[in-house]
Amino acid sequence: MTLKDKLQELMRIRALKQNVLAKKAGISQSLVSEILNGKRANVSLETLQKIANALNIHVMYFIEQDTIGPGEILTHLTEEEKKFVMDRHSAPWIKMSSEAAKEGITADQLSNIVKTIVEIKRTMQ
Repeated sequence: MTLKDKLQELMRIRALKQNVLAKKAGISQSLVSEILNGKRANVSLETLQKIANALNIHVMYFIEQDTIGPGEILTHLTEEEKKFVMDRHSAPWIKMSSEAAKEGITADQLSNIVKTIVEIKRTMQ
């Protein structure tokens, strides 16, 4: 996938407009437009980092040439679930659920544990 393709897909998943991304990244909207229109295939690492930070992803997603986009591997997920998976802050939650699965805890059991914790938390407030 090209930089253009990766950025288009991430913006679609996050329902971001060019002007919103530009503002969040601290770059010009014209630069975002040039990237999305394929007129600017090469951008500085600093700019890529700003865009990655604005999208809450690791900059390596843009740098690695053979990266598969979320739309290609996450086809069974809803748009909201794709946003969660692509958010770099979700990594600990994904790791925890993976560890639970390795220990034989089912999704239903984990869900019940979370519900129990939420109930306990409510009673403590």
